[in-house]
Amino acid sequence: MTTAGLVIAGMALLPVDPAPVSENAAVPRNVVASQPEARVVVPAALQIGAPSAAQEQAGATVPTPGGGAAASGPAGAPAPSGTEDVDTDDLSFLTEEFEAADTGATGLTFRGGSARTASASNGVGATAVTDVGSFIAIFIGNGADAPADCLGAACNGGNAGLFFGNGGKGANGGDGGNGGWFFGNGGRGGNGVDAVYADDGTLLSGPTAGGTGGRAALLFGTGGAGGDGGAAQNTVAGDAISADGGDGGRGGLFLGKGGAGGIGGLATAANGKAIAGSGGAGGDGGAVLGWGGTGGAGGGAEAASEDPTAIAFGGDGGDGGKSASGLGGSGGDGGYADGYDATNAIAGDGGSGGAATVGFGGEGGSGGEAYSDDGDAYGGDGGAGGTVITGVGGSGGDGGYAGAYLDGDAEGGDGGAGGSGALFSIGGKGGDGGDAETFDGGTANAGDGSPGGSGGLLGIKGRNGKDGTANPDSGAGAAASDDGSDGDSSSE
Repeated sequence: MTTAGLVIAGMALLPVDPAPVSENAAVPRNVVASQPEARVVVPAALQIGAPSAAQEQAGATVPTPGGGAAASGPAGAPAPSGTEDVDTDDLSFLTEEFEAADTGATGLTFRGGSARTASASNGVGATAVTDVGSFIAIFIGNGADAPADCLGAACNGGNAGLFFGNGGKGANGGDGGNGGWFFGNGGRGGNGVDAVYADDGTLLSGPTAGGTGGRAALLFGTGGAGGDGGAAQNTVAGDAISADGGDGGRGGLFLGKGGAGGIGGLATAANGKAIAGSGGAGGDGGAVLGWGGTGGAGGGAEAASEDPTAIAFGGDGGDGGKSASGLGGSGGDGGYADGYDATNAIAGDGGSGGAATVGFGGEGGSGGEAYSDDGDAYGGDGGAGGTVITGVGGSGGDGGYAGAYLDGDAEGGDGGAGGSGALFSIGGKGGDGGDAETFDGGTANAGDGSPGGSGGLLGIKGRNGKDGTANPDSGAGAAASDDGSDGDSSSE
């Protein structure tokens, strides 16, 4: 009786009987230990220590790892009994003969492409690498970005590793992820989703606000920007109200910059009121030489209607972020307003500049511009400059322009007040008033310039802003000097 055995590439994995090898030996057929009479015969060229052609002609024997010797006979010698030639055109035996072994055996079955083979060859190493990578990612790594087709909490960006890394981006109004503890930037908030209207102008789903930017690392990094607000564009009939932009994230403790606020959503109404979203606030800067983030701009508004009560409201700009010792963020500009037909237009106001404890206050945002065909137009007011305890106050933003093209009136926006200081400071310059124009008999009133900020105790007052100009000139706007000459030093 022949002893069961298995030889793969000349290496005896199970004991085998020595057997002569023929040059006409068949392609080896894989077997398992459960088949006692089966044996794998390997071509001589694949065996370990295979003889040369001259050795084969001389009848040299070939030692095998399993013990004994495999005799090599002259070319053309018949295969010994107990072996079986295999038709190489039919390799179905690779799966047919091992179906039972593959489903019942616990060891390696040598079945090509099987899940068991892949597990045995790659599973342990892949698992180890994955475990190590997952462990490292807890401490070092960037947060994942939210997928574009997300819903709910899945729209928030992932947080970074505990020590280092940037936060992931939000989506569909989700918040940005936070940076690590030591180094890293916050992720950007996702833009809000736009409003959806039916064919008759009925609102099906309202717009959503932009997501908040992620905070930076505790020590170093920039806060994430806020996402833009979702738009509302009603092209049939009815009102349109868009969403606000998201706030920027906080900067890192050292040299950190706050994230910018998101832009307010656009609002357009074909036959109704249009109310645009406001810009998001800028994130606060770091405590040590930090920069406040810029406020987001207000959204623009466009409305068309023959009803004089219809109005286009531009969104207000977001306030700039604060700074403990550094530079406050600038306020965002107010959004424009455009009224078609008899619609009135009221532009958004600029955001206030960010305050600084010690350093420089942020500049106020400019007021938005307003235009109307046959209604009234009002430019937005400029934002106030940021205040300081000790330092330089921020300049006030300029008032927005207003233009009325037919019978309506126009009024420019007022400038924002200059930022003040409390001690040993220089007050910020006041913002200039906005210009106003009418083109067919309406009244034009220019915006007023605002006074400069106080310098506080032993400080210097800031210069006043200039008044805007009106065309035709109505004589309005004479409250403050138009040349800023009344700025002076004071001990307030």
